[in-house]
Amino acid sequence: MRTVALWIIVAAAPAATAVPIVYAATARWWRSLIGRAMMTSAVGLALLVDLSLIFHGWSGHLGVKEAIALVVYGIVACGAWLTLFALARTQVLQRREDRAAVEAGE
Repeated sequence: MRTVALWIIVAAAPAATAVPIVYAATARWWRSLIGRAMMTSAVGLALLVDLSLIFHGWSGHLGVKEAIALVVYGIVACGAWLTLFALARTQVLQRREDRAAVEAGE
């Protein structure tokens, strides 16, 4: 079972790592709330997957691993909440625009 899990993480690592790199190189992600949310989430996922692989083969001090993991989990949590906030905000603004258009007779 552990071998299967490791292979799944190995399969996910290239894509998870490439997403924030490609996004940073090709989009103006910092200009919108949803862009910043997507970048934070993508970086958090990439770190989580990549560090899972590193920690799998690292026999270093456990305290260091836990400290690094807490930072990565914090990034993942911030990204998740920021994405949820951006989604909710976008939906609320879209509904306001739709309602204003209906009231204006468009």
